[in-house]
Amino acid sequence: MTTEERILNFYDRRTLIETAAELLTPLTFLTSTFFKTIKEFATESVDLDMYKGRRQTGAYVKRRAQGQDVGKIGFETNSFTPPYLKPKVTITPGDLRKRVPGESLFSDGNLANQAQQYIASQIDRLDKDIIVRNIEIQAMEALYNGAVTARDENGNVLATVAYGRDAALVYTLGTKWDSTADKLDDALAAQLLIQEKSGFLADFALLPRDVVKYWKADQNIQRAVSKDWSSRGELAYDLREQGGIWLGMVDGIDYWTYNEFYSNLANSGTVEALIPAKKVLFASTKAEASQSYGAIELVDQNMGARAIDMYPCKDPSGVTVQVHSAPLLIPHHINAYAVVRVLA
Repeated sequence: MTTEERILNFYDRRTLIETAAELLTPLTFLTSTFFKTIKEFATESVDLDMYKGRRQTGAYVKRRAQGQDVGKIGFETNSFTPPYLKPKVTITPGDLRKRVPGESLFSDGNLANQAQQYIASQIDRLDKDIIVRNIEIQAMEALYNGAVTARDENGNVLATVAYGRDAALVYTLGTKWDSTADKLDDALAAQLLIQEKSGFLADFALLPRDVVKYWKADQNIQRAVSKDWSSRGELAYDLREQGGIWLGMVDGIDYWTYNEFYSNLANSGTVEALIPAKKVLFASTKAEASQSYGAIELVDQNMGARAIDMYPCKDPSGVTVQVHSAPLLIPHHINAYAVVRVLA
């Protein structure tokens, strides 16, 4: 671009089209798929009753003999403390005087309205770009690691919430998927193991990008896969809008892939792929899981998924906008998920 082309000629009529901002809006495929229930608490910790079912059979008795006492199904109450988020941004009068992307070059004089719009945009950014992204990271950790880890800005661990998944549900295959492994048989084995441990039938598999090419290259899979999206039946919503890419269905299992990235505080903030490489997640979408939100540390609002706080700053003058949230994503049936390493 030449110097003459960079000069803005105010005497020519111009049209300011809608801004083309580079928005890195977080995707919510995992949260939208598994953690659809939202629960809010007025306490710092959240409690979950977990029932311990048994595959019990009834003993036959003689007609006039005493009946069998089968006992009661017990449960245990687990208490979890959600980690706390409160991102903030300080807005100064100078920020309010600046034109935001897409705004007219000339002010209409309504500075109060412009200030409200600017503050609203900052609140929206704190919520969607930070809190929503953290919640999706929690979803990944809960499903893949069986635990959620909260870290400070330096990557130090503040708290870890572990859900106690059966160790047998995290394993490595002997024959890897980049060879002649029977991938469909491996999937059915994982499905059977989940059913044994939890009582749920796995209907979902998530493949990372490095595994997808081997899955697609398998001729047995391509002969068996159904790619007719219109036959989804019970799937009343299209998860592709949240970032998921549907690969097809085989043996009652929907295969997906999903690409998202995040700043990993455990690795000095390096941007990494959200979905772990070399591993396939098998799961049941019928297993209950929830987004649970603990109490908010505000006097005028102590409960809710989000709370907005604004307070003035002096010298220099400004206002700090802060969004509070205490989210914890909890799988109620932790054994309904298996993580299988399929590549070396």
